[in-house]
Amino acid sequence: MRARLQTGPPSAALGVVLAGAIGLFVATSPVAIAARTASDAPARTRPAGVDLVVAEDGSGDFTTVQGALDALPASAIRTRVVLVRKGVYREKLFVRKSRVAIVGEDREATRIEFAQLRREWRATHPDDWGAAVVNVGDDVTDLILANLTIRNDFGSRHGDHDHQFAIRSGGNATRIVLLHANVLADGGDTVSLWNAFTGMTYHAYCTFEGWVDFVCPRGSSFVTNSRFVAHNLTAAIWHDGSKDRDHRFVVRASRFDGDPGFPLGRNNRDGQFYLLDCAFSGAMADLPVYQPSAPESYAWEPRAFFHGCRGDDGDRPWFADNLQDADFSPTPAELTPEWTFCGQWDPEGTMPAVLPFAAVPRPHDGAKDVPLFGTMLRWVAARGATAYELFFGPGSEPPRAVRLDAGTTGWKAGPLAAGTRYAWRVDAIGPEGRVRGETWVFTTSARPFRIALAGDSTVTERQGWGTGFASLLGAGATCANHARGGRSTKSFVEEGHWEKVLAEGPDVVLVQFGHNDAPGKGPERETDAFTTYRKNLTRMVDEARAAGARPVLLTPLTRRYVDEAGCVRSDLGFYADAVRAVALEGRVPLLDLHRLSIEAVDAMSPAEVAALGVPKEDGTLDRTHLSAQGSAVFGGLVAEELGRVIPDLAVAFHPAGAPAAGADSTPVAGRPSQEAGDSIPDGAAEGKDRGISGVRSLLPLLERPTAWFSTAEAARIGESLLLFQRSNGGWPKNVEMTRALSPREREALLRHRAGADTTIDNGATYTQVRFLARLFAAARDERFRKGAFDGIDFLLAAQYPNGGWPQFFPLRSDYSRHLTFNDGAMAGVLALLLDVAQGREPFAFVDGDRRARAARAVEKGTSAILASQIVTRGNRTAWGAQHDAETLAPRPARTFEPVALASAESVGIVRFLMSLPAPSRDVVAAVDAAVAWLRSVRIDGLRVERRGATSHPGGVDVVATPDPAAPPVWARFYEIGTNRPLFCGRDGVVRWSLAEIEHERRTGYAWYVDAPAALLAKDYPAWKAKHAMEAPR
Repeated sequence: MRARLQTGPPSAALGVVLAGAIGLFVATSPVAIAARTASDAPARTRPAGVDLVVAEDGSGDFTTVQGALDALPASAIRTRVVLVRKGVYREKLFVRKSRVAIVGEDREATRIEFAQLRREWRATHPDDWGAAVVNVGDDVTDLILANLTIRNDFGSRHGDHDHQFAIRSGGNATRIVLLHANVLADGGDTVSLWNAFTGMTYHAYCTFEGWVDFVCPRGSSFVTNSRFVAHNLTAAIWHDGSKDRDHRFVVRASRFDGDPGFPLGRNNRDGQFYLLDCAFSGAMADLPVYQPSAPESYAWEPRAFFHGCRGDDGDRPWFADNLQDADFSPTPAELTPEWTFCGQWDPEGTMPAVLPFAAVPRPHDGAKDVPLFGTMLRWVAARGATAYELFFGPGSEPPRAVRLDAGTTGWKAGPLAAGTRYAWRVDAIGPEGRVRGETWVFTTSARPFRIALAGDSTVTERQGWGTGFASLLGAGATCANHARGGRSTKSFVEEGHWEKVLAEGPDVVLVQFGHNDAPGKGPERETDAFTTYRKNLTRMVDEARAAGARPVLLTPLTRRYVDEAGCVRSDLGFYADAVRAVALEGRVPLLDLHRLSIEAVDAMSPAEVAALGVPKEDGTLDRTHLSAQGSAVFGGLVAEELGRVIPDLAVAFHPAGAPAAGADSTPVAGRPSQEAGDSIPDGAAEGKDRGISGVRSLLPLLERPTAWFSTAEAARIGESLLLFQRSNGGWPKNVEMTRALSPREREALLRHRAGADTTIDNGATYTQVRFLARLFAAARDERFRKGAFDGIDFLLAAQYPNGGWPQFFPLRSDYSRHLTFNDGAMAGVLALLLDVAQGREPFAFVDGDRRARAARAVEKGTSAILASQIVTRGNRTAWGAQHDAETLAPRPARTFEPVALASAESVGIVRFLMSLPAPSRDVVAAVDAAVAWLRSVRIDGLRVERRGATSHPGGVDVVATPDPAAPPVWARFYEIGTNRPLFCGRDGVVRWSLAEIEHERRTGYAWYVDAPAALLAKDYPAWKAKHAMEAPR
């Protein structure tokens, strides 16, 4: 019945997306072109954030929706919004373009309707292309249908309720969103989004209505806060997850109504259903989700999982809670859209602003058991909003108002009262006034958050880190320490202690064993690191999940025996590796205490290490167990790391040594406090320029395979980058950030987070963002996503209105305020933002709002580049290293960097312009002109080399000598107007040969470069062959 259908010759989807994915609006906007070509009428005023308007009465750009869709450019890097005014549009839609949002003016009054029976269509057509009201092309991605009604009304017009699609997709179509919409059909298969291999669909706050299998996704689908209305005795929902065991159909916080006797669901192919907090009408049949096909046709067991579902006329055994039976026993909190799509798509976090009001609240409307701490109120941005007012408080009508800027779509709500109903609303403020949002509600958990500890003596309150850990817990959370001295994974379970842990119903269980599992502890305790130890840990994980708890695995705390070099000698490495393996295989949060404790001890003096232990009866030092000071140190380390591994738990703890409530301990921005004895890593403080590129050691790591970014080494480097990241999101330059840091250095960096030394010079900031993005893409650690987001936000905030970037931000009063092309600064930022805007790996996780802002930044930056290109005697040439922030004229920087044409910087700019997938004619002209200039200033027959010179400091000198066999070189700087190579010392005097400037500058700066060679010989000709258009004169 649902064979995968061919819908015409497949298009090269990837090629189309990449070939035109950036409709950069440098000289002209593709959407503006589309509107102009569609009508000779003067340009119409459109609401903010809207590209095209459809109105039946002719007051918009088009009178049909299809006309607007046809006028859009084939591709773009952002979502194009087509606003459909109120009216009934009796037309079929054929969506062939990606990144499109069709948004109604009114959910009920904007109606796209057509009467089409699938059977009749197929009688005269070879496939389903055209059988639906909305027909989605095989290669379409990122389609949003919102705030309207789509209906196939064939049944009510003709009395036949056979299959009649409202929406139909197939092929490779994916990332399709239905939002605040009514999707209705008078027959079966209402919503048929049928990409069985890679399909991902998300629907929120919708109403679906139809006959048999009227919501029937293939691939993975997530539906929340919606209503299903069934009119048949076969099934309401259906799923095809036959291509991948991890494909899922998740329905959360939704209601099922219908005619008497309607069954809930079925799957005649392999499928997997998850229904959470759903309400079922008394009209629903007492029939579990069933499999109508022959048993041998299914590869996997029946899989229908429920949690918190209720029936109007009573609950039935078949929809009792059973998430523990699902693969990996996920908790209800884990069943997010991102989990549904196996981390490949986060629609709620990346959705662009297409509705005029705030939408998609998190926690979702009606949510229950919301944590008392760490709750962040989030929403999808409103289209055209310039600010928000958030109302929040207990009760039914939120009294409290908070004014937020347009870039803010989240607000931390905690701490909250237990068992309390809260209401909240977000009003969007924009050019057209206030758009009042809906009032959403949620209820907090009635009991405090419970953390349980299971482990050996190194976890206990008397000899372990348990006391230090528990002392940091704040209000709303409790800790039950079940650790027992001398126990292993084997004896802890066999003696019944593990059963008691789970019996108390904890929310999170921290599990740390290993010391007593090791050889020599006797057969009643010993386990093998490669077999029984792993088996026991896996059992604990499975049983904790089955009990509704979230397990967290800890590698064992190190013993503190050190060798002659002062380095820890660990005898628990195999057990630590086993814990890491179990965590990876079971997708369990991992706290690598073994690694962290070794690093901490290695950084300590012998006296500091001794203070962590307790004396034995024989007078020697116990280097396994902990003193009160040791408990505080490692308990604090566990608390801190737990908050990083599971970010929503971070606010459950008071930082060690935190000031009392109300104490002002925030350093003044730009004036970081430095206490006596601070040890700041080289270059960490403003002004500590060591003359080296701080990203030099980081760049090779970016070329590592993806698997490496899941390693402990990569995580350690990422954590170091986060410590160096300033509170504004940027990084300083010329700092070695990949080495391990001592506790004292870490503390000093935390005290200097308010530093104003953030820059894009020498690769700073955009290189760190790339590294963190690769880390998050591989390891899904929320700390690294936040760090990358903060870095992206810093770059967006630092951009001038004219599109350029200063070298430092916040701004300084010196030459760094100029637009900085020097050392590839602006080109590097723009290349990163282009990747962000297009969602290229590893930036697929970036939300739609940031992507759109990045796209605008790229557009503006490209405009600044084109406007800055230096023109001499009517001919465009190249660029300087710096340009004036207002006039865009070339400007000097340091005394030895005069006003000049800069060859190396121009190569970087040209490479960025060549990277644009759909370059405008102005871009092509700029590239052609710069390449022509680079060819004209090439220097042949000159060999530049570093030679031994004992008479000079350092024993070396750089000389330029004639040599016909030398490869071509370019001077770094050329005089504007004459193209003469120029050189300059620290005295600021321009000279015409390298030999004329002082030795220190001659050897300490790159006065000749070869960067243009590869561009001219290979890259430009290849690019030109792809973009062989005539440049404007």
